[in-house]
Amino acid sequence: MSFQYDALGAYIYKSPTADLDYSVDWSALGWLQTGETITASSWLVTGPDTSLVASDAGSASGVATCWLINGTMPQTYLVTNTITTSAGRTDSRSFRVMIRNV
Repeated sequence: MSFQYDALGAYIYKSPTADLDYSVDWSALGWLQTGETITASSWLVTGPDTSLVASDAGSASGVATCWLINGTMPQTYLVTNTITTSAGRTDSRSFRVMIRNV
């Protein structure tokens, strides 16, 4: 999956029937320091309803991943990944998921 960008930030299109993995690569963002690892990762989905669900969250090699399941057309949801690192730092990154037939 590749993100697209507009004036509001990153977004991705998702079919309501697709069950796919989505990731935030904290290493590629240049956010993790040398030797620093992700020790905790959580995902929060907010939107007009609760049909888009984040499940099976995990992290490895500086990349936090979850599976996004379902979603209601033609709604848009905000998905936020929050991590804590081995250095005790905490931060969040968000992207929008637009449910469309793609």
